[in-house]
Amino acid sequence: MCAIKIGMLSIPRLGNPEVTRQLYANFGFEVFDLSRRDIGRGSFRNADILHCPGGHHVVLSQQAIVHLKNYIHVGHGFIGICAGAHFIAHAQLLEMDACIVRAEGIYSMRVVQKHPVVKGFRKVPRSPDRKGLNPVPHSNIGRISIHRGNGGYLLPKDKSQIIATYDNDDKFAGIVAGLYGEGRVVAFSGHPYREVKYDDNLKTDPKVTTLLKNAALWCGKAF
Repeated sequence: MCAIKIGMLSIPRLGNPEVTRQLYANFGFEVFDLSRRDIGRGSFRNADILHCPGGHHVVLSQQAIVHLKNYIHVGHGFIGICAGAHFIAHAQLLEMDACIVRAEGIYSMRVVQKHPVVKGFRKVPRSPDRKGLNPVPHSNIGRISIHRGNGGYLLPKDKSQIIATYDNDDKFAGIVAGLYGEGRVVAFSGHPYREVKYDDNLKTDPKVTTLLKNAALWCGKAF
C-alpha cells in the first residue's frame, strides 16, 4: 500500500508544524507543505489528507475555502488541531461551533465512544483531582490526557460525532470526527503531537501522539 500523502497548510500566523511533520514521517506518511497560493489555486498536489496546525486565526480567501471544501467533499481527509479545529467550524467542514476558552495546560478527556481515532486507548483508573488541573472525567471506555493551549471547546450539532469530551456531561468536546461529503474530517481541540509526561495518574495508554496516527489512518481511509 502506498504511503498516505499529507499536505500541511503552511499559512502565516499558524504554528510551527515541524514536530507534527516529524511525527507523520515517523509513522511512515509522506508530508509536504501547501502554501496559501497553492490552496487559492486549488492545487493540493494529490494529498490524501490536508492538515491544519494550531496557531492563530486561519486566514484564507473565500475562493481558497471553496477549493478546499470541494477537495474534501470528493473524498479526501482533513485534520485540524486547535486553530485548525476552529477553521473546521468556520468553514463548516463539520456542523459545529467552537467556544473559545482561554487556558493552557494538561487536560483529561473522557472517551465517549469507540472509534478508529481512539483505537488502542484503554480504560484507566480514575485518579483524584490535582491542584492546577481540571477534574478528571470518568469513562468506561478510556481517558486521554492531552495538552491544550487555548483551543476552543467543540460543540457539534450532531452529537454522534463526539469522540471525547472534557466533562462528564459530554457538553464540551475535545475530539470530533465526521464526514464532509465523501471526505473524513477530524477536529482536535488540544495538541495530540505533544507527549504528556506526568505521573502514572495522568499517563495516557498508549501515548497521546497515537491519536495523530489514528486520525491520519482514518482520514486516509486506511482503516
